[in-house]
Amino acid sequence: MAFDPNYRPALWENAKTARHWITRVAMAADVVLPSFDNESALFGDDAPADTIGRYRSLGCGEITVKNGEKPVSLFAGDDLLHVATKPVKSRDPTGAGDAFNAAYLAARMAGVSAADAATQACALAGRVIQHPGALVPLPPVL
Repeated sequence: MAFDPNYRPALWENAKTARHWITRVAMAADVVLPSFDNESALFGDDAPADTIGRYRSLGCGEITVKNGEKPVSLFAGDDLLHVATKPVKSRDPTGAGDAFNAAYLAARMAGVSAADAATQACALAGRVIQHPGALVPLPPVL
């Protein structure tokens, strides 16, 4: 099971309840795809490595921490890796995390390494944020 905690304070009764349920669900997840800004706000993580360490302690085997334009930090197998993002001009960050997750999970299910999947995911998220409302034009059909 894959899980993106995607913490949104307005959707929770309080932070304590959010921490409890996010932790419980993460314990059942094989792959966790948190965003560092959310993890820092909710759990007080100082760095992506703290986020990875916390999820590893819960038994998660693959953790991919998105961090905006900063490198993606990921733990897969026994490896801690960092994948650089390519700078793009952002018009609207809507859908960036969802696009990243979709590309990452599709690549992993196709047998692509975690590092290469993160590279592909960064590329798709970078493309999505260049268009308002996450509405990326499709290529023409031949």
